[in-house]
Amino acid sequence: MLKAVVTSFCASAIFILPFVEQEYTGIFSQPAPMKVSFYASPLFNVVKSMLNNNLFGNYNWGGDEAFTVGFIGLVVLVVGGIVFSHFSKLERIIYFICIVLVIFPTTLLPWTLFNHVSLINVIQFPFRELGIASFLLSFLGGKEVIFVVNHFEKYGEYLTVIFVLLLIICPWYSSVTTLRATNQLMNNCAIIESMKGNEYSTLNLDNYIPTRGLSTLNDVSNDHLGKINNHNYYFKNYVSSPNLITYRGLMIKKDDKVELPFYNIKNIQVIIAGKRQAVGTDNNGHVTFKPDRDTNRVEVKYIPSILDRLGELITVITWGSLIIVPLFKGKSRN
Repeated sequence: MLKAVVTSFCASAIFILPFVEQEYTGIFSQPAPMKVSFYASPLFNVVKSMLNNNLFGNYNWGGDEAFTVGFIGLVVLVVGGIVFSHFSKLERIIYFICIVLVIFPTTLLPWTLFNHVSLINVIQFPFRELGIASFLLSFLGGKEVIFVVNHFEKYGEYLTVIFVLLLIICPWYSSVTTLRATNQLMNNCAIIESMKGNEYSTLNLDNYIPTRGLSTLNDVSNDHLGKINNHNYYFKNYVSSPNLITYRGLMIKKDDKVELPFYNIKNIQVIIAGKRQAVGTDNNGHVTFKPDRDTNRVEVKYIPSILDRLGELITVITWGSLIIVPLFKGKSRN
């Protein structure tokens, strides 16, 4: 168990270490509690969503869609039932665990009993554990592929392998193609619906900003409202890219008092003409600074810390080891 815990931590260090670093600052509040019963789906809708091969889950606004393990997950479960007698004891246990995990976020469980349990409500969504189900199903799917290839070897091993690959790749390609064709439309619908039903603007951003910035979240996320020399200024001309947002078309003079529509968290830097500026934080958690020169362009960067880079390194090494070591062990046994 200790080995599994350490391995899991190392495999996830790329997420865990930056998360701990940010949470350690103490500027974030507890995630908004939600009634998990509200997000539990009827079992029929879960099965239908699997057959629909839909990547959007319940963001499809159809009212009866659900997050699932997908079409391939359903195939693995069905085939698993057929070849169950050929499974080892461990594989049978995993198969039953998968069934439980797939049923877990459905209305078959009396989630309403937990509506007033704060520890459960922090989980927010009962379908969070489907990642574990998908992982375990991929293990069983691999075992099933081996069984099918061995069982139908008389029809040609390569032909069988091609059939299995097509069974996996075709539904995946179909779902991804549909996603790409409708991605912008669905994103817009999701954002518009979320803005209508959430006092803190789009996509529950209140869970991801400093607590003292909640009162200005709408101004920041919707209007990009900041200040220059204590006068309101709308920073509408901007370009965003990974770990960077660039505000353009500004008329900022040296030593102006600038308050950006951007929350100050750990590892944030303000850059003007390649030079880092001294950054402060106002009462609402916004980034403030006084430029050391006139400028019409300001860059706000997230600079990964040593801890962030360490997490990346640990995770890459861990996953590399998890993939390479078993291959070498299998080769040596052969």
